[in-house]
Amino acid sequence: MNFPSSRVVEALHATPSMFVPRGLPAHRGRSMASCLRWGWALFLRALAGAALATMGLGAVAQDAPLRDILYVTLQGEEGVVELPAADRWPAGAGMGHATVSPDGRLVFASARDEDRVYAYDARADALLSKIDVGSKPWGVKIGPDGDVAIAANTGDGTVSFIDTGTLEVVETVAVGKAPHAVVFSPRGDRAYVTLQGAGGIAVIDVKSRRKVGELPSGAGARNADISPDGGTLYVANNDSGDLAVVDVAEARITARIELAPPHGGVDVSPDGRWVYVTGSGAGTLNVIDTRIVRLVDQVPIGMGPNGVRGSADGHRIYVATGGNNAITVLDVGTMTVAATVDAGRTPFWIAVPGNP
Repeated sequence: MNFPSSRVVEALHATPSMFVPRGLPAHRGRSMASCLRWGWALFLRALAGAALATMGLGAVAQDAPLRDILYVTLQGEEGVVELPAADRWPAGAGMGHATVSPDGRLVFASARDEDRVYAYDARADALLSKIDVGSKPWGVKIGPDGDVAIAANTGDGTVSFIDTGTLEVVETVAVGKAPHAVVFSPRGDRAYVTLQGAGGIAVIDVKSRRKVGELPSGAGARNADISPDGGTLYVANNDSGDLAVVDVAEARITARIELAPPHGGVDVSPDGRWVYVTGSGAGTLNVIDTRIVRLVDQVPIGMGPNGVRGSADGHRIYVATGGNNAITVLDVGTMTVAATVDAGRTPFWIAVPGNP
């Protein structure tokens, strides 16, 4: 099929941002092969859009569906996929949460059926280590300083402190019944661990590696996130069917926002204005306005949503819709679905550089 060359070139020039992956300053030290794969995929997408424009079959795409790097656990493939490059990394059975270091170099992912955390070098697209932790690890999070990660071991009521330099467990601490998710304070001096079996949140002093208290939450505390100033935790409680708003300093619940259970992931926008909670059973994204502390929208996003992460600039939301084998991309300005991107079989959790 022949296309008028001037039209194609003009259309391609209309999409310059597609050829420079956003969120990848100085290529983030990535391997040349990975960068070439990514660049070639974006080039082909642009060429296809240009071809459609010349035939009058559609407008030229002004940007790629994914403007950020995503690391996604795949429960159906026992692995991790990096998008949009579509690099797949082998992992283990029962994939849970994923997290990425502040410099974008390390990616950790939990495999609860193997009692392990998998560690990867994102720049080299390489598996670094299989780290043995406690029983049934679900949540895992790298702290904002990048030197420590904490895995929540649901099966034995502990958390494992992992040194990100040596990739070894340096401490195991008892925290309570069925710990599930880990959230660090913005300064990294505290970690908060949801206790699904105890209806509370364990407070961990990161420097001393000790549990120093508990905060209230609700029945079946599952996933959580924290406000940018570190003053408020938002905790999704599966059993009580609500989102608890917890004042950290005062150690009290200031509000409960009713949501239809079960809940999946929780994410707070960079400016602290919005809280996003996936509704796993309803196939929706719940949107909470923190200024009025109320549910203001429920956006249909697809089957079986779990992990949710916003872009570091706050303009996009990425949701792992496991029932559709896709990542659903939402535009924050319009709060509508902007794209769906194939991720592989049963995507579960998402980590985004700048919002791990």
